Amino acid sequence: MLDRGDILVLYPEARYANVGTNSELPFSVVKLLKFLKVPVVILNMHGNYLQSPIWNLTHRKEARLSAELSLAFTAEEIQKASPEEIYEKISSMLTYDEYAWQRDQKMKITYDKRAEGLHKPLYRCRCCNNEESMASEKNRLFCKACGSEWTMDEYGTLHQVKNRGKEVTEKNEILIPDWYEWERETVNDEILRNAYELNIKVQIDALPNSKNFIDCGYGTLIHKPEGFTLRFKNYESGQEEEMFFASLSMNSIHTEYDYRGKGESVTLSTPDNTYFFFPAEGEKFHATKIQFAVEQFFKDREKEKNKK
Repeated sequence: MLDRGDILVLYPEARYANVGTNSELPFSVVKLLKFLKVPVVILNMHGNYLQSPIWNLTHRKEARLSAELSLAFTAEEIQKASPEEIYEKISSMLTYDEYAWQRDQKMKITYDKRAEGLHKPLYRCRCCNNEESMASEKNRLFCKACGSEWTMDEYGTLHQVKNRGKEVTEKNEILIPDWYEWERETVNDEILRNAYELNIKVQIDALPNSKNFIDCGYGTLIHKPEGFTLRFKNYESGQEEEMFFASLSMNSIHTEYDYRGKGESVTLSTPDNTYFFFPAEGEKFHATKIQFAVEQFFKDREKEKNKK
């Protein structure tokens, strides 16, 4: 594209903003920028997540769009800058918090079901730590196990109204991104204690092209510090096979909250195919939790590699 004089547009995070905040960039982006030797321009958009968050795609008409276009490096500057300087600058320029921006803009979103689906990224109760009991309805987020409840105001802030079933009299606000990062900490703690485990029966759809999905039936997905192991009957060979996806090969993972109406999903890819995994009947996983584990395992394996 660049050779023929076109502009190359790159989405360096390569994933959704689950709660309207940025993800860490892969360092390989810096290598690409060094290699291309062209000016680097950053386009940071606001409001698109607020209009249609991935956990509830209903369009919010009151959410306006805005964008900032900035020159990060000229072609000459990109060659002179160190990789660390480049990474720090582009990461800083692509940092965002949609809810903070919404509050700064004093932008009300009055959609009455604005919290429905929020329990998908915020899957763990702040009060009782239960992972299987969060639910949402209209502007309410609540725990079915302990009775704790929060309401989401028109600016995207959560207000606790019940603590373990009892009415809350004191003001207690929590920001959605803070809850999300707290969940990340709980997963990282599980990993440190060797308590994280995923070994689940999944329904598998393969997407070898942009035209159609292929139903691969059921298989087993196992996630450990070393990576993912997939055991299934491969439709291409007709044989039971085992695939391994190393943690060091993925700094994150693609997540979906209700893909094609089939519920939460994560995907793994080979050079020629992408596999979508959904919990089999009677099973359950939290795509967000798997994502947190993938990101931490990548960091851990990278540290081990750099020590050698």
